[in-house]
Amino acid sequence: MKIIMKITILIFSSILILLSCSPDRFYLNQNLPYEEEIAAIKIGYIDSVEKIAKNAFALYSGGLVDLYCQEIPVTQLQADFTVDIKDGEGIDFFFRTIADHFDKHSNINFQYSTNGCKVTEAGRLIVMVDSIKAQLNKPARIKIENYGSLYNITVDCDTVYFGKSNLHATQHILIKPVNITNAVFTGVRFSNMNSDMQKTEGWQIQGFNKNE
Repeated sequence: MKIIMKITILIFSSILILLSCSPDRFYLNQNLPYEEEIAAIKIGYIDSVEKIAKNAFALYSGGLVDLYCQEIPVTQLQADFTVDIKDGEGIDFFFRTIADHFDKHSNINFQYSTNGCKVTEAGRLIVMVDSIKAQLNKPARIKIENYGSLYNITVDCDTVYFGKSNLHATQHILIKPVNITNAVFTGVRFSNMNSDMQKTEGWQIQGFNKNE
């Protein structure tokens, strides 16, 4: 009887550990009012992504992390980051894609680097902007906005690109260092753009009014 009880306790403890300890993921903005909870899955090396605050994480060379709204899938999305590149070249953001077999799916890739900004879609160059460049140890606020066929990318007060895409919007934003880069992401916030059909923080959405 004692042996059975010990086995039962051991199994129960193991289940609790498995449920409570997931080294390949973490959560941002947990239990914060008026904030979407963000799930983060480490696709690269486990130690290459580290949660450092309620809404902040560090991304190191060799890392790849997938971010998405935890409670409900939000595809009409504004993703908001303050990015501080500590050393290296820059950061790649991938959206309108999925994490599963990531390298085989089409995506929109926004590269923010010390050489400038570049946007590609399904491997095709959309725009290069040499005047907007990352600077080491100088944080910049990056926003990526998806609404229907439209998407908008800004760095601080500058627009990198605003246009349309035939790729379906998804709930995922994947982030990867460019070559050997270490960076810190703070103020991470995902917002559902459907919460305001007409305007989200100054970006006017045209052509989506039901009366038009």
